Amino acid sequence: MVLTRCSRCTMHFLVALNLCGVLATPLREEVHTVDPEWRTVSPRWKVNSQYVNTSIVNALVSFGDKNEQTVAPIQTGKLANNSKMKWLPRDNSKYASEMEFSVTDVSAGQKARLEGTTCFATADDLRAHGVDPTSEVARMYETLAQIPENCSGAAKAPSAEIPTEAIIEYDLWLAPDFPSNAQAIIGQFHGRPDSRIVFHPLTNETRRLSLREAYDACTAAPGRDNISCIEGNITAGPYAGWQYKQGGYPPLSFGLAGSSRHGPPVWYVVGRSDDRMFIPRANCGFDPANSNTWINGTTCPGGSHEHVAGIWRGNDTVMPRAQWVSFKWTIRWSAYAQEGGALLSNGSVGVVIDGGRIANVSWVGPIGRHDDGRAPYFKLGVYDPSGSTAPTTVRFRNFAQSFRVLTPQATNGTRRNTAPAGAISSISTLPTANTALRASWMATVSQLLHGDTPSFHAALTPLMWMVTLTYVDTRGSYNNASTASQYTAMLANRGWTPMALREDPDAGLHALLFLHNATGRGVVAFRGTDLDVSRKSGQADACADALLAGAEVEQLPAFCSKFAASMLDYVADAMAFADKASTACNKCDLLFTGHSLGAQLAVVVGALRKTQSVVVSSPPVADLLWARFNVNVSQLVPNRTIILANADDPVYFEAHGREGLLGTQCLWTRATPLASCAACFAGRVVVAPSTHPACMECFEHTHVFGNYLHTSLPGARPACKRVQYTTRSVSIPQPTLVARRGRTPTLDGHVDTEEWKDATAIRHVAPAAMAEFSPVTNSSDLAVTRGWVKYDNHALYFAFDIVDDVAYGIDTPAWIPAGNPRANMVNRSGWSWFGDEIELIMDAQPAISRATSPDASAIGNASQWQIVVNTIKSTYGGFGRGGLLPGEPNTTSAYALYDRWIADEVMKAVVLRRNTSTGSANHGYSIEWRIGFDALHTAKDTPFNPNTRAVKDTLFGLNIAIGDVDIPAVGDARFGIHHENWIAGDKRSRTTMGQLAQLWLAD
Repeated sequence: MVLTRCSRCTMHFLVALNLCGVLATPLREEVHTVDPEWRTVSPRWKVNSQYVNTSIVNALVSFGDKNEQTVAPIQTGKLANNSKMKWLPRDNSKYASEMEFSVTDVSAGQKARLEGTTCFATADDLRAHGVDPTSEVARMYETLAQIPENCSGAAKAPSAEIPTEAIIEYDLWLAPDFPSNAQAIIGQFHGRPDSRIVFHPLTNETRRLSLREAYDACTAAPGRDNISCIEGNITAGPYAGWQYKQGGYPPLSFGLAGSSRHGPPVWYVVGRSDDRMFIPRANCGFDPANSNTWINGTTCPGGSHEHVAGIWRGNDTVMPRAQWVSFKWTIRWSAYAQEGGALLSNGSVGVVIDGGRIANVSWVGPIGRHDDGRAPYFKLGVYDPSGSTAPTTVRFRNFAQSFRVLTPQATNGTRRNTAPAGAISSISTLPTANTALRASWMATVSQLLHGDTPSFHAALTPLMWMVTLTYVDTRGSYNNASTASQYTAMLANRGWTPMALREDPDAGLHALLFLHNATGRGVVAFRGTDLDVSRKSGQADACADALLAGAEVEQLPAFCSKFAASMLDYVADAMAFADKASTACNKCDLLFTGHSLGAQLAVVVGALRKTQSVVVSSPPVADLLWARFNVNVSQLVPNRTIILANADDPVYFEAHGREGLLGTQCLWTRATPLASCAACFAGRVVVAPSTHPACMECFEHTHVFGNYLHTSLPGARPACKRVQYTTRSVSIPQPTLVARRGRTPTLDGHVDTEEWKDATAIRHVAPAAMAEFSPVTNSSDLAVTRGWVKYDNHALYFAFDIVDDVAYGIDTPAWIPAGNPRANMVNRSGWSWFGDEIELIMDAQPAISRATSPDASAIGNASQWQIVVNTIKSTYGGFGRGGLLPGEPNTTSAYALYDRWIADEVMKAVVLRRNTSTGSANHGYSIEWRIGFDALHTAKDTPFNPNTRAVKDTLFGLNIAIGDVDIPAVGDARFGIHHENWIAGDKRSRTTMGQLAQLWLAD
C-alpha cells in the first residue's frame, strides 16, 4: 500500500499497485521494432443509432465530416425510456464536445449497458451481406462477418504473434449522485473474437467455418429469429454440441466494485489474458474488494492459459464527483503463439488518472486475448452486470485514441547481436529506435522497486556499468582505457552500445549516451565529481558543485575565476545534452542516471523532462528545482525518480536531512553503522563539514562509487519507499514568484538585461511546465530563455524572451484550425489564443477566491481576468500585427471590459519578432507587457496602490502560458495548437482560481 495525498483536498487515501506480473515460464525475447507511424483517430464524432431505441438517444449531432469517426451506442438490458445517451456540444470553448451516459430505472436483477464504441457495423454494411438490419439475426451476422475488423479505434496485426500498442485519452465526469454502491464498469477494452471458429469439446477438433456455414449453424434453432448460437454454445443444427469462439471478460477494465461482502467500495483496474486460440465461455471473475485474491486474482478454468490480475485500486473517495478527471491509457498488448496455447511476450499497461494525483501505474504482465491479431477496442459508458437498480450517470469529453502495429524483424531463429564488444555506433548509422510509449522502461522500474535480489541485479547492473564508464572513459583523474574497454564489452553482451555523442571536455560537464537497439531505449549517464582539484577537470567540478549548493560567486575558490560562468552552469549544459541525445537516438525512450554530482543532474533533468531517472547517492535537488525552475518536488510522480544510496553515505544523509530528495529512495543499510559515520552524524541533523576527519573517512568508505559498484550492488537488494517530507509539501502549495519594486521599463520589445536587472527572473515556462497539448521535448523548439516581473508606482510589468523555431503566419501560411474557421478574426468569434502567444491569468483577491470558488475560472472583471498577447494579431492592429487581445471568459461584459483596457492603454504590450532564419537557435520573439493597477482591484472598486498599502502583504494569483502553433501536421486536431505550457495547475485546473501560482510583491 502506498500513502498519497490528494492535491485538491486534505483527504488521504490508500492505493495498491502491482508492478510485477512476472511469469514463472521464461518468455521468448521480443524481436520486434516499432513502425514509427501512429494511426490517430479524430475525437470529433457523429453518431450511428443502429441497435438502440431512439428514445435512448437524445440531442445527437452529426458534423458531416468524412474524416471524423463514428460512434455507435450499444444498449442491452432492461433500460427505461428515461435512460439517455446525450451529445453535449460546447461551442466557443477549447473543450471538445461531451457525451453523457445515464442509466436509470433498471429492472432489478437485469444487467444494464449503455456504451459507445467505434467498432460496429452500419445498416448499409449488413444490407451489403443480404441481412435485414432490423432483425435480431443482424447482431449475430455482424459478429460472424467480422465487420468489426474495420473498426476505427483498434489495430489489426497480421497475426497474434505481433504485438500492438494503443493510447487512449479522455476526461471522465461522475454525476454528483453517482452511487458508491454501484457495480459499474465505466470504461473497458473488449476482445474481437472470430466467431466462425468452432470447437468440439469431445474430439478437440477446431474448424473455421465459412460465413455461410456459420450463418446456417447459428440460425438453426426453432423460434424467434432461429438463433442457435448462445453464450458460446451451438444448440441446434449440424454443429449442435460444438462451441464457438466468443467474447467473455474484457482484457482490461476500469470500474467501481461498490457492494461487496469483502470490504468497502473500491475503484479498480483489472487486466486479463488468455493465450488460447479458442476461448470458451469465461468464468474467471474476482472481487477487487477481496484482499485475499487482489493482485494475483483467482484460479481460472483456463489454468495456466488464463490470467487475471489486479493492476490498481483505490477507495471510493479517490474519484471525485462533479469534477472532470483526466485518464490516459498506454498499452502494449501481449503476443501469442499463432497456433494458440502459449504466451510469447508480456504486455504492459500504463494508467495515469488525474495527471498522476489519483493513480500513476506502470504494470507489466500478460494482457490481451488471442484474437488472431485483432487488438481489443475501447468502449466508454456504463455497464452494470450486477442487476443493481442504482441510477448511474457519467460524461466523457476530449476522447482520442491512437494505435499501431509493431513490425516483425527477421531473426532466423537467433538473437540479434547488436554490436561487437567495444564497438561504438556513430550517429550517422544509428538505426531507427523504438519510439513507443515510455512503457519500455516499465519492467526495469518494476524490478528495481519490487523484484527479488536477482531481478534487481539484472535491472541495475547495466546502469552501474554505464556510470562506471562516465568515470573511466572520460577526461579526468579516473580515466582508464583498459577498464573502459572491459565495461564496454560487458554492456555490448547485454545489447547496450555507447554512442558517438558524448560531452567530454578537459573541464566542464561530462556525459555519455547509450542505446539498446533491440528495444529502442536510451540512457544518458552524467559523471560525478572529479575530486582531484589539482587538475582542471576537478577544479571545474568543484566550482559547479558549490554553485549547485547555492554558493555566491564571491564564495567560490580562487581557481574558479579561470572558468567562464556558462562553463560552470552544469544544469543548463545537462539539459542541452539531453536535447541532443534525444535527437541523436531518434527520440528513443531516455532514462537518466549518474552518481553524486551526476545523480543530481540526472534527477533534475529527468524531473524537468518528466521522464525516468535511476541514480546513486544524489545531493539535494528540491531547493535547486524550486529556486531555478519553480518545480515543487511534492507534485512530481514518485516512481519516476529512483535514488539508491547507502544509509551511512554522508551525501545521502545531508540531502535527506535537508528534505532535499524526491521520488522513491532505495537504501542499503548495515546492521552496525561504520564508526566513522556514527561519529560524523552524531547529534547532527545535517552532515558536518567535509573537513571533519570522521566524515572524510565515512565518505571514502560509503560514497565513493567503487563502494556501490563492488560492495552494495553484489549484495542483497535494498528496501525502497517513497520520499515524503510533510513540511515541504505544506509550505509550498503552489509555484511562487516574488515581484520587487524597480525602474519603469521602456516598452519597445527590446528585452534589455540592464533595463530588467532589478526584476525577478521567470525561468522555464517551457519545457518544464505543465503541457496542455504536446509536451516540449527540445528547448530549441520552444522555451522562455529569459523572463522577468517587477512593478513601479503605477503598474506591474512582465517581459519574456522566447525561442520558437517556427513562427506561425510568418514561416508558415496563416492556416486555419479545423475547430473554428474564424479563428484569426480579432473579435469575439475568433480564438485570441490561436497562434504564438503568451497568456496571463490574474486574481487580485486570491484569498477570497480560494475560500469561496477555488474550482471556478476567471470571472472577467477588474479582479479576475485572462488576457492574451499574440505575435501575429491584435485588437487594434488587426491580423499581421502582434499585440493584446481579450481572453477568457468570452462573455459580452468581459470582452467589453478587456477591450476598454486595451483601448485606454490600462494594459499595453509590445511584440518584437527577431529577424533570424527559421529553426535557428535564436529564432523567436520578445514581449514587454504593462498591466496598470486599474486592472488589479484588491477590493471592490479599489485598484491596488503600492503607496498606500503594505506591499509585503500583497498576494496575487497568477498563471502564465506560452502557446505555440507551427504546422497542421503537429497541431491538435481541433485547436491546431502544438504546445501550450502553463506554470501552474494541470489540464483540468490550470485556469481555476485555487490552482494559480502565487505572485507576492516585495518592497
